[in-house]
Amino acid sequence: MTVRWILDPKAWLTLAVLVLVAACGRSVDDPMQQQPHVVRGMAVHVAPLPVPLTLSGEARVVAELLDVSAGEADAQVIASQELQPAGQVPLPLELRYRPGELGEAAALAVRVTVHDRGETFLVTETAKPVDRRLASEIVEVGLSPTQAALDYLATLPGVEEDAQDVPGVPTFESEVPEDLLEPPGDVIEPTP
Repeated sequence: MTVRWILDPKAWLTLAVLVLVAACGRSVDDPMQQQPHVVRGMAVHVAPLPVPLTLSGEARVVAELLDVSAGEADAQVIASQELQPAGQVPLPLELRYRPGELGEAAALAVRVTVHDRGETFLVTETAKPVDRRLASEIVEVGLSPTQAALDYLATLPGVEEDAQDVPGVPTFESEVPEDLLEPPGDVIEPTP
């Protein structure tokens, strides 16, 4: 009966399938078995600017995936993407990495910087954390203007120093009587 099993093609096929199934069960931590993880998203303004910031044709966007486990100042760049010309905010980003190539303690975050007119115009003040357990993640990264961007915007025609005089934003007179706009004179103390 043992000889018959060795000569039976169905037995060999069954054995081959079992070996393949066992081989496929190797550790997921094996970098050769892992697919790249992808971080996609958009870089957007954190707060509205006094006027829209139109980036020039020379603008350059650098999106970086960082290992911030040692702190953001000492972060190691894991992946980066550069867009030139940058286009306009919101700016798309896509970063790929292999989680098996990272240490166990790696903490990932995305940082975006926009350079234009020879200056750094927009930055991510705090890198956006990324969950490394997810094979695909969508993030929204906030961009804040630098002083160089604000100085540039101040040179544009029609931009006033007073933030209330933003071009394109209508002003209106309040119809509420002035005496109702004043805070009450009596302070109401909460009762215990």
